[in-house]
Amino acid sequence: MNAMINELSRMTLGQKISYLRKQRDWTQEELAGKISVHSRHITRLERDKMKPSSATMAQLAEAFEVAPEQLIGTKITSKEKIGDPQLSSAVQMVYELDPEDQTMVVRFVQALFAKKRMEQALHFQ
Repeated sequence: MNAMINELSRMTLGQKISYLRKQRDWTQEELAGKISVHSRHITRLERDKMKPSSATMAQLAEAFEVAPEQLIGTKITSKEKIGDPQLSSAVQMVYELDPEDQTMVVRFVQALFAKKRMEQALHFQ
């Protein structure tokens, strides 16, 4: 397991997705089906032509049974990386949730952000 983590840490996100998919002997179509996207989406991700949304990242992590930070290559380890200690603590708690709950948190944050953008758009009129 540690060898896989070390190997993943040297890869781009696309390379990690491709590597993990091939380790499981999945085709791009099979992975696409598992996370409900088109296989062309997987091709673009694996070639680093596009970045996945937060929800897609959560689905990929769940499909590969890895922590999201293993895919993105970062793990928040100190409160200094996020200025607000309360926010840093909340982020750490999210990492400790199971993938299904992490996906729910991501969707909730995305909904809040969409609400904020909508409110901003309405104020510009």
